[in-house]
Amino acid sequence: NHGWGMNLRFRCGGQVVSIGSSHSRSRSTTTSFTMSDGQCPGEVNRGNWEGHDRYGDRFAIKVSGCIGAALGDAQKYDHEDKLIQ
Repeated sequence: NHGWGMNLRFRCGGQVVSIGSSHSRSRSTTTSFTMSDGQCPGEVNRGNWEGHDRYGDRFAIKVSGCIGAALGDAQKYDHEDKLIQ
């Protein structure tokens, strides 16, 4: 399992959400403000994250009781992190 080293931050509904870095492929955080799913992008990448990092990573964003980010790759993986051929 690999994660990401950058301090992942992005905007949801005008607020900056900080996910941070992760040693695994996903990470969640809670916010001090109320969010609904339509306020956050479905994917965060270098075109819409906060900061100047230029990595090619992309993250799937899910809003529920907390906001979560999951690292995406050019390859597709199943839930056990096995490459789908």
